[in-house]
Amino acid sequence: MEFFGFLKKFRKNKTEKVKLSELEDFIKQEENKNTNKQKEIIDLIKNQKKKLINNLQKNLQQLSNINVEEKRAEERIKFLTKQGLEGYINTFRNLIGDLKNLPAIENVNGYLENINSTFFKFNKNSYRDSQKATILIGKEIESVEKNISNFFKNIRKILGKSKELIQTSKILPIIKEKINQLNQLNEKQDRIKIRIKDINEKIQELKDENQKEEQKIKSVGNSQEHKNREKLKQEIEDRKYNLNKKIYELKDKINFKFLADLFHKNQEKMQIVKDYKEYFNLIKDDSKGILKLFDDVDGFSKEKADKLKQMKSELIKGINGVIQENGAIKKIAIPEDKTKKIRQEIEKRDSEIKNFEKRKAKENKNYKKSEDDKNNLVGSIKKESNKINFEIEDVDFDFKEEKQKKVTLLLFVSSHCPHCPKAEVVVKRVIPKYLNLNFRKIRMKAKEGKELFNKFNVMSAPTILILNNKDEEIKRIVGVPSETNLRKSIERSFLT
Repeated sequence: MEFFGFLKKFRKNKTEKVKLSELEDFIKQEENKNTNKQKEIIDLIKNQKKKLINNLQKNLQQLSNINVEEKRAEERIKFLTKQGLEGYINTFRNLIGDLKNLPAIENVNGYLENINSTFFKFNKNSYRDSQKATILIGKEIESVEKNISNFFKNIRKILGKSKELIQTSKILPIIKEKINQLNQLNEKQDRIKIRIKDINEKIQELKDENQKEEQKIKSVGNSQEHKNREKLKQEIEDRKYNLNKKIYELKDKINFKFLADLFHKNQEKMQIVKDYKEYFNLIKDDSKGILKLFDDVDGFSKEKADKLKQMKSELIKGINGVIQENGAIKKIAIPEDKTKKIRQEIEKRDSEIKNFEKRKAKENKNYKKSEDDKNNLVGSIKKESNKINFEIEDVDFDFKEEKQKKVTLLLFVSSHCPHCPKAEVVVKRVIPKYLNLNFRKIRMKAKEGKELFNKFNVMSAPTILILNNKDEEIKRIVGVPSETNLRKSIERSFLT
């Protein structure tokens, strides 16, 4: 019995060209057409199924009327035939019941799969019984197989005229799913663009704040108070330099080799010689250590004792001067550096900017990956569409949005403006929808802000300007607009 393999490849007709931007609507239309055509085919198949069921019921009656005992054969053969016939009739009766109760499906492929499954089940369950029954019974079972074979021949005739439809019914859901994936990627990219735009705004805000703080530093630097502080700092540095110079001059007067030869057997004094030879600056805060070397000169020759006394005398004079100068330097109070906190805030913002730049790089990487995924999806959609006689045009076209001209929206604000925050809220609610819109907030006090206020002759804040890609003014809105009016102004600007 031929139950399977009745769906064959179709011949390609004239290829229809469809824009990627119009594909979603095109698929919906094709699905509607396909659904209506499939209903017609299923109705034809149901009619053939109805005829088959009538014929099978006649076959069932014929099989039920067979009397195996009338056959001329050994009792063992009769027994096997009768056993097989009973099993075959039971399975055959189930086949008729299954055909009558096939679930209502509007998809041809699904309906055919159910028919296919039903006959596969019958073939599997009846095989052994049919082998036994056909030992003595052939004509009646052959009639069953002939009716089933004729049913499939008629199905093939129906499908032969609808090959393209069957193929289309398989491909359309695949393309539809890929379109959904493409839409999800577009929405993902929209969200990424909004996040990048927000990051850029925050970076610009931080840079603007730092620019203001740099101006403060410059202003403080030009003040007389700051100049006096810097002068005092330089004076202290000069005195420290001169102090260190005196210390090293004093060190040159001390013969450390002579002292080392003198005290090499005295471990304590030898350690003092080594310490002060390496770190002579210690005398600024601790001179007692080195003076211990000269406390006891007994036991030395007169020449060595006189030399130690002379060295001690010069050392004490020098040390007193060093200690006095070091104490005087320490007492000098330097006024607080008013730029220190400002610089700390600038460094803090610079750190924030770096973090935002890292986030931006990550978002750009995600955007690039989603763009690659989109290109792969479009290629897959093209491949599937070619199977059902339509071709995708302009694959580089942005699938979700129409091609638009780039426009820029400038929001002019001032720190003393009571209505500017409300205007900014309205703008930020509206602009995410327009991906080809470049938004910038212009502060009046910033250097660039002053230039743009003058360039576009902005007299008050808040003011919204919409510019074309040549930075020419298209629309001006003074004050806080409604969201509806702002949307209309932006959309008209794209058409200008």
